[in-house]
Amino acid sequence: MTNAFDESYYKTVNYIDFLQRKDRYVKLAADINDLLTKLNLANGPVLDFGCAVGFVVEAMEDLGYEDVRGVDISEWAVQQCKEKGLDVSTEIDYDTWWGLVFALDVLEHMSESEVDDFLEGVNMETLVFRVPVCAEEGEDYVLECSRRDPTHQIRWTREQWEDYFAERNYHTIAIDLPTIYTSEGVFAGLAIPV
Repeated sequence: MTNAFDESYYKTVNYIDFLQRKDRYVKLAADINDLLTKLNLANGPVLDFGCAVGFVVEAMEDLGYEDVRGVDISEWAVQQCKEKGLDVSTEIDYDTWWGLVFALDVLEHMSESEVDDFLEGVNMETLVFRVPVCAEEGEDYVLECSRRDPTHQIRWTREQWEDYFAERNYHTIAIDLPTIYTSEGVFAGLAIPV
């Protein structure tokens, strides 16, 4: 799958303007930070899992987090991050305890067993996630833009995601912020180990 996430991936299909979306992610990071501060969950270190070109990594550093790292399977995206001086690699550091982990628009690209490995292997306090969802079990995604991405593997409803996290001892809280929110076609939230 690594080759699927080359430069052309970030400039086609759903991501034609992705490289111009930095401002959106700066605002998203600020909204998340404000929410987590209110919940006493604004703790580092921070990992952006599936960090792409590092917009969230940069934003969290700008918000004052001192230990912010990213990981992505796209060697092209990692190279873009390194050229900006960001601490990003293609391998997760499973030995670090993470106060905050982002997984925005990434879990649906993995198989269920890969998501299991991720959740079992990463020691974290809070996961911020966003995934596309289906209206009914067995259907395709609600949003056309989600259906167009050939790298998506998991097609679940919001309820299936909630059950999945609950079965792995995570409590989920839906997010409804100006820049990241749950809708008919997207489930955005916090997953907190219990």
